[in-house]
Amino acid sequence: MSFSYNGAASFIPLSYYIAENDAINLIGENGKQVVIHTVVTGGQAMRDTLAGFASLVEQMPANAQLVVWLNEFFGDIEAEGKTFEQMRVYQNNKDRVLGLIRIARQTGSTFGEDVKLMLDSKLTFDEVKQSADFGLMSKSRLSKVKTAIFEQLAVVL
Repeated sequence: MSFSYNGAASFIPLSYYIAENDAINLIGENGKQVVIHTVVTGGQAMRDTLAGFASLVEQMPANAQLVVWLNEFFGDIEAEGKTFEQMRVYQNNKDRVLGLIRIARQTGSTFGEDVKLMLDSKLTFDEVKQSADFGLMSKSRLSKVKTAIFEQLAVVL
């Protein structure tokens, strides 16, 4: 299994490169299944991330499957009273989606602050375990967040 990570700044150039070089089909012809992970966030960036999802579906060949990460950290993923699963962009493309991974919004001065500190520190869950900056309770809460995410991934992958 191989992974490649791509941030927002290079999303469009990488997408064009993949399409121009027919990379997805090339990878498929060599016996590998391509699974693209994309993020849809709540809050101010929701419309942009929904557009990014729609763009990926449009640009990528049919043999590429997508895993959509629904990140509620910045707010609910809801528009005009519809959840992501009810939105037209998902309904029209759900046959391309291998699965949904929901990162539930963590609120309060416990879970929410722990997740925020982990993200601000640019640490992985495993790095948090080794960090002296996180106390026992914080590590325990973040372990629960990790478990919730990894249980969803196990179903999808």
